[in-house]
Amino acid sequence: MRRRVRALVDDDVIAITAVADPRLFGLRSLAWLGLSVEPARVEAVAESLVRMPYIDYVVITAGEMNVMAEAACPTTDELYALVLTVRSLSGVARTETFVYLRLLGQNFEWSRSDAPWPAEVRAIQTAALEDLDVAIFR
Repeated sequence: MRRRVRALVDDDVIAITAVADPRLFGLRSLAWLGLSVEPARVEAVAESLVRMPYIDYVVITAGEMNVMAEAACPTTDELYALVLTVRSLSGVARTETFVYLRLLGQNFEWSRSDAPWPAEVRAIQTAALEDLDVAIFR
């Protein structure tokens, strides 16, 4: 099994990582940031966010808030400064900040065995992954 896991990691199919409570690292002020960005600037704004300290997750989405990011800062003052920096980015029309009051759970279980996968996903899983791969993920 170790050889198969190593092959999956080497092929960039999976990454093995530890997920710790951010408070253990002194990051006590967390928030989800929603950005309404001019369409022509979406990619540039998202790339800017990826490079910013304290931003740990960035996605481009559909809808009014077309870029979303998660921030984890040591203090509320640093979170506030980060939000002001994000608001100043060229192309950002509006932001909305959702400060985390309490983290109740964080699960990374995309491959649960009881997940109702659509047929096309099952076909990809069957074609691309060995049974051992799926067992490792689960």
